[in-house]
Amino acid sequence: MIAKNVRELGAVLREARTNKGLTQRDLARRINVTQSVISKVEKGYPGASVGLIFQILRSLDLPMSISETLPSNKREHDPAYLADLDAIANTGLTQSATMYMGAKRK
Repeated sequence: MIAKNVRELGAVLREARTNKGLTQRDLARRINVTQSVISKVEKGYPGASVGLIFQILRSLDLPMSISETLPSNKREHDPAYLADLDAIANTGLTQSATMYMGAKRK
């Protein structure tokens, strides 16, 4: 299943948890958080740390995959993609942040 936003991610995590026969409290105990934290994540409340999401994924034996919609050879020539990179560069972010976005800046 693909999650495109935090609400969808919460639904994916809830489905995986219930498929494993775990309650929110069971999952919370596995990763040392409260049941209410798990509830908020599953409801798609923003603000969960990346570390917390990784803990939940590991506890549920779920892989995480990050992909982009354009193949890398098209990204470098796509005007909208390059405009986004220029906007990032103009906000004062470091070159490493730009490189993290997957482009080679010249």
